[in-house]
Amino acid sequence: MKKNQFPKPKLPPRGVPQVKPQVTENAARENVSAEVALFYMAEQSVTAREISTILSKEFGQKTELWEEFQIIEWITEFGHSIDIEQMLKHAFSEEDQAFLESYHVESVYSITALDSDLPLIQKCFAKVAAKSGGFLCYDTEDFMPILPL
Repeated sequence: MKKNQFPKPKLPPRGVPQVKPQVTENAARENVSAEVALFYMAEQSVTAREISTILSKEFGQKTELWEEFQIIEWITEFGHSIDIEQMLKHAFSEEDQAFLESYHVESVYSITALDSDLPLIQKCFAKVAAKSGGFLCYDTEDFMPILPL
């Protein structure tokens, strides 16, 4: 009996595809979150320590506080970094000052995050706003839209 000169092909195990599925450029782009810039505007004076305490004690979020600079780095459970920094009211333009006065704003914090973290930000800042009043809004020319808390 002659030995077969062609080797037996190796087949992949059942249920395992031979070729990994390719991720298209559009599909990859859909899973990428965009960075968003927001403001938290409070009707009462609120410190970064108070915000950090609410985030960590009431919501179990990991925060790092630089109290002397009024800056918070918030690391979400998804590993995303959210930066929160107090803004001085006099740093805003005259038009912006009129907006701040019309809404009786005492404290302003800028928030830089991924848009996928917006629901978490709204949930946590609703608790901050319950204590200090205020709202979240976008960093746009007219601060619109204002996000409900």
